[in-house]
Amino acid sequence: MSRLALDQRGLTLTELTIVMVLAAVAMTGLVAFYLNAQGVWMDASSQAVTQREGTLVLDNISSRAAMASRASVLGGGTGMCTLKLEFSSTFPDSVYYYWWQDSLIYDGPVLNTSSRGALLTSRVERFEVTANDTFVRVVELKLRTPNGESVPMSTWVEMKNRAGL
Repeated sequence: MSRLALDQRGLTLTELTIVMVLAAVAMTGLVAFYLNAQGVWMDASSQAVTQREGTLVLDNISSRAAMASRASVLGGGTGMCTLKLEFSSTFPDSVYYYWWQDSLIYDGPVLNTSSRGALLTSRVERFEVTANDTFVRVVELKLRTPNGESVPMSTWVEMKNRAGL
């Protein structure tokens, strides 16, 4: 055979097939890793948004309850829980409510009027509140993330303008 025939360079079809299969396996692994990482990020992101909404609701309740002179809980149980805050005559609204209805929490100076809209968009599984002459305690505010995870939260606040001081 001539020297030219023995010195041909290039890839055979078998070599090309092996390279393509290895590249496909590597790409499949990379795509699976990316999709898994994206799913974990989405889960964590939705949980963070739900926690942020719950924190905003608890901060809202805490700031108003700290200024209240009286607090009481109306109703309760699984279907409805209402926190009633009463203020001295120097406040624009003498009474303010927070209530749980249709898996959402609403607030306002008039009870069961949802014209202002809900305080949050996350679904509420549980809203349990206790109150006495000294403090308001949100025993549990349990929210549900869009992917179904449960986010429990709680707080308590001392009423600084309570009656009798």
